[in-house]
Amino acid sequence: MSAIWGTVQKTTSQLETAFFQMKNTYDESCILDRINEYQNKNLLFGCGIQYITRESRCECLPIHSTDNQLLFTADCLLDNRDDLMKELHITDSNTPDGTLLYHAYLKWGKNCVHHLHGIYSIAAYDIASDMLFLATDPTASRCLYYYPHKGGCTFSTLLAPILNVHNEIKKNELYLEDFLIAPGLRPNLSATETPYEGVYKLEAGTYVTISGSKKEVHRYWSPKTLPLHIKTATQCKDQFLSIFLKCVQRTLRTDGEVGLALSSGFDSSAVAALAAKELQKASKSLYSYTYVPYHEGVCDVKMDHFVINEKESIQKTLAMYPNIKPHFLNTNGKDFYQSLDEMLAIIEIPFKAFVNLPSLQELYQSARKDQCKVFLTGQYGNATISYGDIDNVLYDMYSKHHYVSYLRTLNQYCKKAKESRKMALRGCNQYFRHTDAVYRNPTPISEEFVSNPYLNKELIHAYPYKERFANEKLPIMDRAALSKEKYESYLYFTSALTYIGEFETKFGLANGIVLRDPTRDPDIISFCHTIPYKFFAYKGTPRWLIREGMKEYLPKEIIAPFLRYGVQ
Repeated sequence: MSAIWGTVQKTTSQLETAFFQMKNTYDESCILDRINEYQNKNLLFGCGIQYITRESRCECLPIHSTDNQLLFTADCLLDNRDDLMKELHITDSNTPDGTLLYHAYLKWGKNCVHHLHGIYSIAAYDIASDMLFLATDPTASRCLYYYPHKGGCTFSTLLAPILNVHNEIKKNELYLEDFLIAPGLRPNLSATETPYEGVYKLEAGTYVTISGSKKEVHRYWSPKTLPLHIKTATQCKDQFLSIFLKCVQRTLRTDGEVGLALSSGFDSSAVAALAAKELQKASKSLYSYTYVPYHEGVCDVKMDHFVINEKESIQKTLAMYPNIKPHFLNTNGKDFYQSLDEMLAIIEIPFKAFVNLPSLQELYQSARKDQCKVFLTGQYGNATISYGDIDNVLYDMYSKHHYVSYLRTLNQYCKKAKESRKMALRGCNQYFRHTDAVYRNPTPISEEFVSNPYLNKELIHAYPYKERFANEKLPIMDRAALSKEKYESYLYFTSALTYIGEFETKFGLANGIVLRDPTRDPDIISFCHTIPYKFFAYKGTPRWLIREGMKEYLPKEIIAPFLRYGVQ
């Protein structure tokens, strides 16, 4: 993996300063094994390399080819190396990922993205045609910012190097207003804007071409309908396990150790189980890291359906996989306010879900000390492998007038959850009529929508609600169920994906590791996009996909309870 940066200038007046400032920022804020750079006249490309895999030690980015009139750099960890090497007729197994990507670009140009699987961001400058090509992977797992300006364009994995070079950049007031007005913990509305005017980030599954003053954005990936032909529950479970296992296997390629953020929830537990089994085949351990409360007394607090200290349940999983080496951490009482400066320096952008950050940073730092280079999460699992709220599946049947299936599934759920069928039916009918009304007349985005009582009233009155929420795929809904069609928007919600990518890229660089989430793999996203909606809560079992698929891999204490949630 790498951090990449560069600038294409019409003049050379800023170049020497730009080179020093950009390189210096990465030197100071990232844990990198080596920095390479290329500078010539009006061009500057840089690459800070992390030795995540055996091959990355041979990485030679950036690449300048006089024959091809091309300057190229990339931040990449490719999962389809073997396939690419066959397609490109490359036989040297030591060829690093960046070099493979370079040859892919030479052969297919902009269409190279259709041949890649993994996490990456790419920058390629065609000197002859004066065209800069920038791309990120289908889920924007590696963020990349760019700033087109009169003198050319500057790009960078981090924001700070761009701001240090271009001191004329101003704050993007609308982005900051979005942050304040967006509901709940949601930090952003735009998938491409940043807190700074004219500075953009690449949206998941897109590439950008910049030539002179002309900028074009191209979408090259969105969830696909796979040719799976799933008709039975057994077929669905088998396909799920096959695809999810491959997604986990892909994340394990490293010449270091593998770490994992482990809770007692479905997603991280499922990733841990499959990763541990795979690593055991290579006689390797999986290092797990879990936050537990600093004060033991807090565990005595009783909360319905919520678990504050997850250690007891986690130990059930650990008993099944002896090669998981657990670490239970508590930040020694250090809270967010004591970590504020450190967190702001790493993430660079406004954020709301701040309570977890000190504990997450302690997990990453501990993993680094244990020689982990890859750190696994299951952050996106609620949208993929463990999706399956019973109300959503029932509403989809109800809204499509599949009343027999609706009543049968509700009855099956009530038997398993030991709930009154009469009360459940009455509640569902009321809820679904409400959902129908919301879909017909979504809540208007207006001043009444704002829930933050501390906001300046003048800001609330002047905020352009319709303009800023115009691109929302999901309407703002007050307690409304998700149909199959609405779920598909939720499944591939690019403003959320780009934000997650920013977080993971930056915390990875700050700690000398790479964060990977198998539950966000494009293949698992496409699988969830493809399967019949009923399988998310099949025969009345919420989250059926992971409950059925992983029942032989996880303890019943994790799989069985319908209403059990860890407090993060």
